[in-house]
Amino acid sequence: MKKNLITLIILVLCLANVALTAVMAFMIIPQSQQANTLITKVVEAIDLEMESGADIDTSQAVNIADLKTYAIEDQQTISLKKGDDGEQHMFVTNISISMDSTNEGYTELGISEGNLDAYQQQILGKLTDVISSFTVTEIQNDMDEVKAQCIAALQQLFGSTFITDVIFTGTIIQ
Repeated sequence: MKKNLITLIILVLCLANVALTAVMAFMIIPQSQQANTLITKVVEAIDLEMESGADIDTSQAVNIADLKTYAIEDQQTISLKKGDDGEQHMFVTNISISMDSTNEGYTELGISEGNLDAYQQQILGKLTDVISSFTVTEIQNDMDEVKAQCIAALQQLFGSTFITDVIFTGTIIQ
């Protein structure tokens, strides 16, 4: 009788074990799947934030020996778009342009030693159009965006990507 009682207790414990395993399967596993989904979404969001800055590269990877620089001789004074303060502001700067001398567009235009004198008025016109579309606050907060739009405008003007950077030196914003 003792053996039957022990066998019966073991059987009840086994059934309790099966029941608790079933409860665990239906209660805990869905919760862990939800946690895994949440973790995956967080990791994707962090990964996107890390990659978003990597795409913003306004200058191309060019060997420094292949870069030619054209400096516009006169200091330029450009009127900025009126901002929230309603005042007229000016952007005073010296402008230089970096060019990739190995780019096909550079050689097709027949530019010698980075000389863009023949195109200076068109260049100044494009740069003035771009810079004057910004307010003083926008320029102070995001000069990289100004440069990126200047580069894009000049690349569009020449129909080529040989212009790699626009450099502002001695800048005064009034």
